[in-house]
Amino acid sequence: MAEPIRRSDVAEKDIEAGIYWLIGSLVVALLGFLFGRYGGGGPVSTVGWIILAVTPIGLIVSGTKFYAAKNVPGVPVLCPYCHSKTYFLAPPAGDFTCDNCHRRVAVEDGKPLRVIEVKCGFCGSLQRFSERTEVALCEECDHEIPLASSETGHMKHLAKGIALEEDPRPYDLILVAPGPQVEPLIGRLQQVLALPRNQVKDMLVSLPVTLLHGIPMRKAKMLHDELVRMGAAVDMKPQGDAPRR
Repeated sequence: MAEPIRRSDVAEKDIEAGIYWLIGSLVVALLGFLFGRYGGGGPVSTVGWIILAVTPIGLIVSGTKFYAAKNVPGVPVLCPYCHSKTYFLAPPAGDFTCDNCHRRVAVEDGKPLRVIEVKCGFCGSLQRFSERTEVALCEECDHEIPLASSETGHMKHLAKGIALEEDPRPYDLILVAPGPQVEPLIGRLQQVLALPRNQVKDMLVSLPVTLLHGIPMRKAKMLHDELVRMGAAVDMKPQGDAPRR
């Protein structure tokens, strides 16, 4: 499902268009003045003054773009993790990434799903997960936190390939290709890497790129499988060994 359209994305496009129109109008105005002033009074001079006379049209268009950017309508949606607001053009029909904490927010029927708080039994830190989370790893100690289904009370099953033997070696996680679901991938990488959207998009320009260095095998495997399910091509490489898919 496509990423919900943010108000900031639409406003950014209007601002860019306004800047282009403003710069273009100023350049055209300068050329018109030069032609008119130094054209020797002939046809070139006449054309220059005509160009200068119509320049305000471009400035008006630029002003309308800036005005539109300032007045883009927005529907606020509260992040269940950090309680900050992210603004969209309409109520989100699918999952989105919070602009403030960069966590992936699960959405159902246009509303964010409730977040549950779980205390890690290994390090004691308080972790937050969506009701939709099937496999949870502690962000502090990387141990798996067992989760129970809110409907049945039974323990949720581990995702395939998560229950592995311990491997003490550190791993690198390498993104080879983004796959077809680029927008959801960007949103998930924002959360994993704690980076703003523009930096994540820049990373996707020159692939392959190492996303994480020296992380535990279990965490690398979990993220590897999650990104692969999104259609991305990902390598997880034990440091000092050849890549493995």
